[in-house]
Amino acid sequence: MSARGVDFLEDWIENNVPAMPGNWIEARKLADILRVAAAGADLTMAELKLEDGDVEKIIHEAMVHQNEPGTPGD
Repeated sequence: MSARGVDFLEDWIENNVPAMPGNWIEARKLADILRVAAAGADLTMAELKLEDGDVEKIIHEAMVHQNEPGTPGD
């Protein structure tokens, strides 16, 4: 993932991912919204390509982490 992609993803997650139990259906919906937002910011999907996972996984992990403070990553 490019540095620009990382910055975009971190900001987007902070502002758009709710604290809720990890739900893969919601994570997929949010990933679709993220892709549209990224395209609107002139980011290519290559800039958001993750080396160790996909956007849905990162969003799912963020949902779980925000819902359960103190989970790994704090």
